[in-house]
Amino acid sequence: MKPLKRKKSITLDEDIITKIEELAEEDNRSFSQYINMVLADWIRNTEQVPDYTTVKPLNNQSRILHEEKISPDHKK
Repeated sequence: MKPLKRKKSITLDEDIITKIEELAEEDNRSFSQYINMVLADWIRNTEQVPDYTTVKPLNNQSRILHEEKISPDHKK
């Protein structure tokens, strides 16, 4: 079953409309289909935000290891 669609009116700059029309035609899609695809991709990509609860400890551990490596009194 196809997802439900709703109509929404938006105002776009003329140069944006022209470029979307060109890109949609190159991709063999309608203007509406192309905008829907681009927005869906953008939403998927922006929702893939890193989990900073794991990134911060990893960055901290990396800093510690780097400091140990360059420390003059560090012995292997």
